[in-house]
Amino acid sequence: MPVKVVGVEVRPVHERMRDYALVAGSTGSVLGATVAAAQGGGMLHGAAWVGGHWAVATSVFIGVRHLILKDNWREDREAVSGLAAATVSAGAVTLRNTNRRAIAPAGAVGFFGGFALHYLHRWWLRARLDWTEA
Repeated sequence: MPVKVVGVEVRPVHERMRDYALVAGSTGSVLGATVAAAQGGGMLHGAAWVGGHWAVATSVFIGVRHLILKDNWREDREAVSGLAAATVSAGAVTLRNTNRRAIAPAGAVGFFGGFALHYLHRWWLRARLDWTEA
């Protein structure tokens, strides 16, 4: 199957970081408030805690991908998303946990998760383009 390229311009990195942080932070805030309410805790605290972490993690993920690719988006591959996800997950464990043995497994899970999700996104995009062009 030939590779199809969508000819759209990539928005500036600060706009993508802002937009994705808003979406992820909002989703995380709803989840955090829901879990906090179910456990009898403060909804505002849960929303701020989870939403803030998700927003920062999303921004770091996009920033790391941008640093790796250096605006050469034709080189965007599964390994790039895997490396960015590994950086975010290992960094989060490093900041949150003092157990150094947890860093490598978190990085591995992040890498394979980012790799798999990038592959699934690419497959979904190809299927969607085939469906709309048919």
